[in-house]
Amino acid sequence: DLALYDIHPPLYFWLLHAWVLPFGTAPASGAALNIVLALLGTLALYGLARRVLGEPRWAALVAFAWALSPAAIQVFIEARPYELLSLLSVLLVWQALRFADRRGREERPALGDAALLALVTAAGMLTHYYFALVAAGVCVLLASRLIAVDRRRLLLGLGSIGAGGLAFVAVHPDFWRAFGPQRAQAGGFVLAELPGRLEQVVATFGGFLLPDGAAESPAGWLSFALLVGATAWLCVGMLHSRRAAVAGAAEEAGAGGRDSLRGGAMVALLVWLAGATVLLYLTFIAHGLSMTPKYLSLVWPFCAFVPVLVLRRLGARPGGPAVLSFCCALLVLGPIAAFREPSIKRFPDPAPVTAGAGSVLVDNVARGVFPRIFRELPPDARVFAADQRYLSANRDAWLGPFAGASSRRDERRSTARERPPPDLSSSADRAIYITELPVSDVRYGNSALRGRELLDAIGDRYAVTPTGRGIWGLGQVYRIRQR
Repeated sequence: DLALYDIHPPLYFWLLHAWVLPFGTAPASGAALNIVLALLGTLALYGLARRVLGEPRWAALVAFAWALSPAAIQVFIEARPYELLSLLSVLLVWQALRFADRRGREERPALGDAALLALVTAAGMLTHYYFALVAAGVCVLLASRLIAVDRRRLLLGLGSIGAGGLAFVAVHPDFWRAFGPQRAQAGGFVLAELPGRLEQVVATFGGFLLPDGAAESPAGWLSFALLVGATAWLCVGMLHSRRAAVAGAAEEAGAGGRDSLRGGAMVALLVWLAGATVLLYLTFIAHGLSMTPKYLSLVWPFCAFVPVLVLRRLGARPGGPAVLSFCCALLVLGPIAAFREPSIKRFPDPAPVTAGAGSVLVDNVARGVFPRIFRELPPDARVFAADQRYLSANRDAWLGPFAGASSRRDERRSTARERPPPDLSSSADRAIYITELPVSDVRYGNSALRGRELLDAIGDRYAVTPTGRGIWGLGQVYRIRQR
């Protein structure tokens, strides 16, 4: 029933559930799973790059560039499906190239390879709906490589990807329910917000090689310009190689010409995936937070080909000074990005502000908030949770009896109301207010003004004391006592 409550497909959450059964639930559980997925993704990207570039050292450099990219490092920290999305995107492209390999075109198409195409497609669609962009790009890739030489194999490949899509629908038939909440979350086109979105695009792509913070500086614009310029230069070279191949002038000694064209295919996939994602964002089809590194997790593996292809075209040697300098830069920038990421830092132990809390008021109902809060509360704590808009409009429902008749906003509400009210004058039964200040996302009904108004309303009746800390990086916690 995940489709009734969330806008994401279920595969990652099934995988996370299976992960925590043997290893337990802890703040680091999601990151630990993502580290495993990132290691698998690095190996898969090495395999893809080796097939494309034909040289193990260049392939290792592609995998190295992705693994230590500051943008990619930010992806694995959160217990979200984006690391799995990266892995499956690479696997689908790799399998498509294997399926379309020239050496097997004279042979009968292998049904096992076709089944693997379908399986990876279904898994990708069950991970994130953006995977449809990868599948579309792979269909074009197959067509470009097979339409003139083996249409039977092409039809089998396209049919396999289509079968994977049908399998996704069969496993997750309620997927369409996600699109209504997603549209509501995205809102409509607001011209005044467009400049800010353009700046966010620059900062996000500039963050492929720069840590968070530096990507928002002028250096981020330079990094963005270098990435776009290098990609454009490679596209021009790809078109030139294609024209030469058509004219019969690129029949170089076997793999060399083919490697150039295959490298161009990776650049073409990058342009397609990055361009489509940016277009969804700038047209306000995607919501305002969808231009951060994790949402481009399907793009970063193909971004890693850009510096390597540039070095190859410039005539650099795998062990030469240019390549070694690039590796040293990654060895510096990657760890800086990791240590600057707030999610990695050790948060203060929330036990001092949650232990013994008998009544809890929460004004943030965004996704990912409740697990961080409720796992720290005593099992018998009474919780009243609503967004600030609701709390402001319905103060009588919680302010007067805040420490008495607070209740859980679920089907057990009536049972919670039958409990005797806690005694706020007792230090053993405190009340706390967990507020989203500063406000992270106004789309969930919160604002800085409403938060201050709620604090003032509580302060008119109770003694409110800030604790100076949040819960696992979330907001601020205030103690509330009788005067």
